[in-house]
Amino acid sequence: MTRPVRQCLLIHILINNTYEEQKYIFLPRKKKAKPGTFRRITEVELVAEDSSYNVPAEYDTDDIYTSESSTQEDSPNDEDNDFSDNFENYSHPMFDIPDISDTPDISELPTDELIKGILIWIMKFRSSHNIPNTAIEELIQFIKIILKVCKNINYESFPNSLYMLRKKLGLFDQFTQFAACQKCHKLYKKEEIISKDNNTVMKCSHVEFPNSATKRLKQCRTPLGKKISLNNSISIVPELIYPVSSIQQQLSSMFKRPGFEELLRHWTRRSIIDNVLSDIYDGQIWKNLKESSEQGSNNFFRPDKADAHLGLMMNLDWFQPYEGTIYSTGVIYAVICNLPRDVRFKPENVLILGILPGPDEVKLHKVNHYLSPIITELESLWEGVNLNRTNECPNGKDI
Repeated sequence: MTRPVRQCLLIHILINNTYEEQKYIFLPRKKKAKPGTFRRITEVELVAEDSSYNVPAEYDTDDIYTSESSTQEDSPNDEDNDFSDNFENYSHPMFDIPDISDTPDISELPTDELIKGILIWIMKFRSSHNIPNTAIEELIQFIKIILKVCKNINYESFPNSLYMLRKKLGLFDQFTQFAACQKCHKLYKKEEIISKDNNTVMKCSHVEFPNSATKRLKQCRTPLGKKISLNNSISIVPELIYPVSSIQQQLSSMFKRPGFEELLRHWTRRSIIDNVLSDIYDGQIWKNLKESSEQGSNNFFRPDKADAHLGLMMNLDWFQPYEGTIYSTGVIYAVICNLPRDVRFKPENVLILGILPGPDEVKLHKVNHYLSPIITELESLWEGVNLNRTNECPNGKDI
């Protein structure tokens, strides 16, 4: 029994009748005293610009200090001040965004229509009934034996394995894989984890608290890989793998489907009821978001660009993939808000962005590590990309 937990991240669009600026007041973090240390709180004076707002007394301000540290805080050369603006580094390793013009080579497709039909049926059968790869491997070998005894059939072109079947149909997993730290979830290149001498396991060098007086020089030092025995030799493999899928390539495939672009334009023809908020299109963000910050810039969402300017809503869901054990896996995915609400969350219209490794749910602030490569590609999409072919535009289309 799966247990979905939805957390909306990164893009949260609120539908409101009014579009007003809000003022946020952030409370200082509580300071914890070290065990065995006597804290003497001297006179505290809380001053706020807005006299109508009072900071709760349970929160310590910079005027609250211990007698032991008062001399240090009065010093203008306080060492901690040098680190007050340092934040945790959530950057990801450099990687190449797949080129959407690199379409799979279909030159190896079988010319025999019967064999081609059998291969397509096997993949649909596997997907519909969630059949394990080992069972599909045996099915492929069994069908090849049957074809071998049949006459007038070129059984040699029939694949021997699932790998060869996927290759003949031009089906490839378009994932970029990163290695992740088990403790702090910092991302590394998968190739860096495998040591050249196969004896040294790389350790995480991430500093989780760079603005802490006691932890700013402390590295995580968690092993990023493990040694396994493979083919009578010792190999090092990453402890955790984080696969990221290309948004551009998924959009390229969607735009080749018949009727997809028409669905993207539906919101321009929908009926509107005054003072009724029925969908995201009634919100101020959808109505007023501009293409740029320049004066007089056009609205980003407008009828003439209804199937080219896309609004994505990102989500993170956790689920239990296995029965009889506690193991949580997360999926970061996005849906296209231009699509009608009744088809927006259908599997064929969902963009899989990344799969977070288990076995435990990642703390919310550490999800930033996994979001980092996704944000990089979203920034690339904001600049615009050209699809080499769509169902309605055989010569290409800019989105």
